[in-house]
Amino acid sequence: MKEMSTSDIDWKQNIFQQLKLRNKREKEPFENLIQSYSKSFDIASSLKSKNAQLTVEVDRLKEENTRLSEQGGGSSPGFNDKTHSVDVQKLYKLQEELTELHKKRGENSQQIIDLNMLLQEKERELMIKDAKLHDTDAVVLALKSEIKNLEMTIVELEQTNQMLKDEHQALGLAFTAMEEKYRKIQDENADLITRWMHVKAKDADKMNEDNDIQIKKRQAKLQKELIDAAKEPVEIRPENEAGIYVPGIVPICVSVALPNKAQHKFEAHDGEVNAVKWSPSGTMFATGGSDRKIKLWEISGGKCQSKGILTGSNQGIMALDFGIEENYILGASNDFASRVWSLTDQRLRVSNDLVFYAPPTIVEGHYVFWSVRPFVRSSVRLFVRSFVCSFVRLSRFRLKFLVKVVFEEVEVQST
Repeated sequence: MKEMSTSDIDWKQNIFQQLKLRNKREKEPFENLIQSYSKSFDIASSLKSKNAQLTVEVDRLKEENTRLSEQGGGSSPGFNDKTHSVDVQKLYKLQEELTELHKKRGENSQQIIDLNMLLQEKERELMIKDAKLHDTDAVVLALKSEIKNLEMTIVELEQTNQMLKDEHQALGLAFTAMEEKYRKIQDENADLITRWMHVKAKDADKMNEDNDIQIKKRQAKLQKELIDAAKEPVEIRPENEAGIYVPGIVPICVSVALPNKAQHKFEAHDGEVNAVKWSPSGTMFATGGSDRKIKLWEISGGKCQSKGILTGSNQGIMALDFGIEENYILGASNDFASRVWSLTDQRLRVSNDLVFYAPPTIVEGHYVFWSVRPFVRSSVRLFVRSFVCSFVRLSRFRLKFLVKVVFEEVEVQST
C-alpha cells in the first residue's frame, strides 16, 4: 500500500508540474501583449474623457466667441480684431488636437480589434489545450486502472508460480522415489531373466541329450534295417513321373543336357514368387507368391496362359502340391496355415490353421500330418521342430499331407 500511495503522489506531482510548465509556456509570451492592451485601453479611456472635455471646451469657446462677437459692436475695433485672432488661433489649435485625438482613437480602436482577435485565438487555443488536458486526464485514469489490474495480475501470477514451484518440488521427490523403485525392479527383472535363462539352458541341454539319444536309436535302427535290406534281393520296377508302375519300360538314359536358356519368361505375381509346382500329368503348373494368391497356368504354343486364380490366404504362399487326380491343390502360407482348394470350381475347401494360441504364440515348429478325407481337419501325428510353414507334401495316395514349419533354416527329416 505504501508503494501505491507513493506512486499516486508521484503522478499527481508530475501532473501539477506539467500544468505549471504549461501555464508558464502559454502565459509569458502573451503577458506583454495583455499589459499593452490594458495600457492602450486605459489610454483610450483617458483620451475619450479628454476628447469629451475638449468638445465641451470648444462648445464653450464657440459660445464665448459668439457672445464676444455680439458684444463687439460697442468695443474698439482694434481690440476686437486682436481678440478675434486669438480666439481663432485657439480654435485652430483645439481643432488640430481634436484631429490628433481622433487619429489616435482610430489607431487605438484598430489595435483593440487586433488584440480582441488575438485574444479570441488564444481562447480557442486554450479551449483546445483544455480538451487535450481532459483527454489526458481520462487516459491517466485508464492507465491507473490498468496499472491496478496489472498489479493484481502480478500478484496472482506470483501465487501461481509459487504453487507450481511447490508442485514441481513434490513431483521431483516423487520422481526420485519412482526412479529408485524402477531401478530396483530392473535389477529384480535382470536377476529373474538370468535365472530363467539358466533354467532354459538346462532344459535345452536336457532336450538336446534326449534328441541325441533318439537320433542314435534311430540311426542304429536304420543301420540295422539297411543291413537287413541289403541282404534281400531287390527288383527294380520302372515307374513313370507320377510314380505308377509301367510294365515293359526299360529305363535307358541316352543323353543328358543341362538347360541354358529360358523358353518363356512372364510376370506371374505382383511380388516375389515363392513356390512352383507341376501337376502330375504335366499339362499345367501352379505358382504361389507373396501377393497371397495361387495362379494356375497352362503352356500352349510356347506361351503361358492363365487358367485361374485361387484366393483365401492371409499371407504369402510358401509351398504347393497337387492331388494325384488333379482335383485339389494344397498350399502352405506364411500365416501359419495350410489350405486345400478345389480345381474344378477353384474354391477354398479346407483351411488348417496352425495358430492354436494367441499371437505370437503358436504350436512352435511342428510337423503335422492332416487327413484330407473327408475335408475334416484331423491331426494324425506331430513332430516338434520350428516356426513358419515353408513346405507341404501330399502322401503317395493323396489321403494325407505333411506341413513343415521352420524358423531360420530348412531341415529335411525322415518320418
